Amino acid sequence: MAQLYFFCAVFGFVIVTISLLLGLLGMGGDGLDGGDVDVDTELDADTSGGEVSHDGGAGFLRAFSLRSLAAGVAFFGLGGLGAQEFGASEPVALLVAILFGLGAMWLVYRLMRTLSSFNANGAIVSGSEENAEGVVYLKIPAERRGMGKIEIVQQGRTMEYDAFTDDPEDLPTGAPIIVVKSLTPTQMLVTKRR
Repeated sequence: MAQLYFFCAVFGFVIVTISLLLGLLGMGGDGLDGGDVDVDTELDADTSGGEVSHDGGAGFLRAFSLRSLAAGVAFFGLGGLGAQEFGASEPVALLVAILFGLGAMWLVYRLMRTLSSFNANGAIVSGSEENAEGVVYLKIPAERRGMGKIEIVQQGRTMEYDAFTDDPEDLPTGAPIIVVKSLTPTQMLVTKRR
C-alpha cells in the first residue's frame, strides 16, 4: 500500500502543479478543467434589489473538477503515507487517506468557488450616467441642432457618449457639463455645468 500512496501523492501533485502553471499562463482555465461540470443556471431578479440564485442541483457535481480530484488524489497519498509512518494499521491508514483526500477535494472546491465569485463582468450599470459630471469632447451645437461628444467618468472608467444640449449656446470643447438624462444607451442630453 505504501507504493500506492506514494504514487497517488506524486501523481496528484504533478497534475495540480501543471494545472496551476497553465492557469498562470492563461491556458488552464476552462479547457483544463474539462471535468468540471459547470451548469450555470443562475437567475438574477431585480424585484426588491435582491438576487435570486438557482443552482439547479449541480453544486455537488461542481466539486469534481480536475483540480479538486488531483488535490484529493495527492492528499489521499500523503494521508496514507503519514498514517503508515506513525504506525497505523492498514485499515486505519486507508481511512486516514480517504479522509485526507475528501477533505482536500472539498477545500479546493470551496476555494475555487470563492475565487470565481470575485469575477466581474465589467459592464457599466445603465442609468448611472444621469447627473454625472464630465467635459465636452467634441463641440455640441445649441438647441439640439446637432450632436457632439462628451466624456464622463462612470464606475472608475472614462466613457465617451454622443451628446445633445437644449442650452441656447453651443457647448465648446472642454466645457464642463452635467448629464441631464440618458436619451439612448449611447446618447445623452447634457447642460453646461454652472
